[in-house]
Order: sequence, then structure tokens, then C-alpha cells
Amino acid sequence: MSYPSRRLVIVVRADPVICGHSGEARNLAEIALTRGFADVRLLTWTIPTLQAAGLPLKPLDRLMPYSPGITVERPEPVGDYRVPDGRHLAGLTGRLVRARPDLPRMCTRWRRRSAPTSPT
Repeated sequence: MSYPSRRLVIVVRADPVICGHSGEARNLAEIALTRGFADVRLLTWTIPTLQAAGLPLKPLDRLMPYSPGITVERPEPVGDYRVPDGRHLAGLTGRLVRARPDLPRMCTRWRRRSAPTSPT
């Protein structure tokens, strides 16, 4: 299995809300492609969730498409209705972990380095 050599994951709750954060995330993603990142992910909320929150959204039919190499991920909630905020956060966290394919390997390395040493 082959993975991109440089991946940037941007977690933003504002895409496509009318605010500066949404524009900043998009600009950061677009410029990352010109700076050597092969894969850029915007991880954000689902459109129905943003609409239900009553936030002012940009007209969805007039949004410009992102450049090739930028993926917008809007994971569905995980779990049931009893934990509304946690359901969305669990979905976002799951996508964040999937975006880092070498995370288990990194954690293993970290555990080895940080393990307490026995006194000699």
C-alpha cells in the first residue's frame, strides 16, 4: 500500500459557513498544494448539522470546487441520539485517525522511547 509522502489534515468546523475561518481553511488547503503537500484533507461537520445550527452558510450551489488533491470529509455521526455532540466528535476523530495511516506505528515508537528505564 502506498501513501502520499506529505499529507496535511485541517480540522475546521466552519466550512462553508460565512466567516473568516472558512476562507482561511480553504486558502491554507490551496496553498499547501503549492508547498509540496500531495494530499490535503479538510475535516469538517456535515452540511445538515451546520444548517440545523442556524449558521449562515454560503450558497452551496455556488461554492467553487477545491483543487485536485484537496478532499473535504464530512463524516456522519457515530452512535445514537443520546450523545449528540459526542456522536459528531467520534466521527471526526475516526476520520482524523484514518487520515494518519502510520499512527499505530508512531504510537509504538513513542511508547518505546518513553518507557521508564530500570535503575542500574
